[in-house]
Amino acid sequence: LHEIKTPLSIISLNSELRKLKLGDDQYSQKIDNAIRSLSNAYEDMAYIANMEQNMKYPVLNISIKELLELRVKIFTSSFKAAKKNIELNINSDYKLDISNIELERLIDNNLSNALKYSNPETITKVTLENNILTFVTNSPKILHVDKICQKYYRENEIKGGHGLGLNIV
Repeated sequence: LHEIKTPLSIISLNSELRKLKLGDDQYSQKIDNAIRSLSNAYEDMAYIANMEQNMKYPVLNISIKELLELRVKIFTSSFKAAKKNIELNINSDYKLDISNIELERLIDNNLSNALKYSNPETITKVTLENNILTFVTNSPKILHVDKICQKYYRENEIKGGHGLGLNIV
């Protein structure tokens, strides 16, 4: 995994430097979206590797609202680039005892799936209400609901991914 993280960090840093020197344009936005996609894939693989080594992450009292706002903000440009929208509705500030990395993986994998599988020009609704977090998309029907959380299972080979996201969630 280290062999992936270092080049990814260099690409990300140089993209930021490029934007500072040349400004933000349609190409830098596409590069940033690709970096985010690679970074999320890396984080998933690192998380799975650490789980297999029984690594424990520190448990903190985390505001779901704050992390949710940050993660949705990070994904917003990717949704726009895909001609999709994301709507965030938060009506509570629930705090949960969980590791930051685990909550981040849960949120990011649901957002990534919404981005990948939702129909074009639709809205993904992310809601935190009465301490319940929901992700609602307009997407094709899941054919094998009983299999979607199995490690490495992918219902649609065309959409990419490694089949780890829902197993992590």
